Amino acid sequence: MITWRKKKLDDLSKADNELDEKFIKLEEENRKLWHKVADLEDRSRRNNARFRGVQESVEANKIVEYITTLCTILLPSMDKSCWGIERAHRLPKPARFTLDIPRDIIVCFYRYTEKEALFSAIRKISILPIPYEAVTVYTDLSLCFQYNAATERLKVWEPLELYTGELLQWEAVCGVKRPIAA
Repeated sequence: MITWRKKKLDDLSKADNELDEKFIKLEEENRKLWHKVADLEDRSRRNNARFRGVQESVEANKIVEYITTLCTILLPSMDKSCWGIERAHRLPKPARFTLDIPRDIIVCFYRYTEKEALFSAIRKISILPIPYEAVTVYTDLSLCFQYNAATERLKVWEPLELYTGELLQWEAVCGVKRPIAA
């Protein structure tokens, strides 16, 4: 009777170990696929730029004109007609935003060189002229890339203040932003 139970326990332990190995293998495959999808997403965003700080008073049908004017101010050597903007639109406001912050604008340029010329000009200038002084420009990256970059920077629990003014902590283990209890 005891040997039968030992054999049964050994069989269950063996099956459990096999399941653990399969789970680890599936997790690794899932991670590789996640990174592959993120890479494809970042490649599709290659020509995109994210403009933050553009006031909500700029109407949707005037966004392209606003961005083109800003680009022409930054690079006067390029004519206004040279800036090929495929599309430009505001992002929806996240539900967690309680502050009255203008929504970001995503701009997709026809050519990568236009976006790079814009970023090069922005690096050379210290303050943008009025009415663009509050505008900041970022590369549009996938959430996976943003999480990985933030995880690399923080590695442990550290306070992180977002532009919303909400103080958050980043848990590097699972990649979750959590509000810090006041």
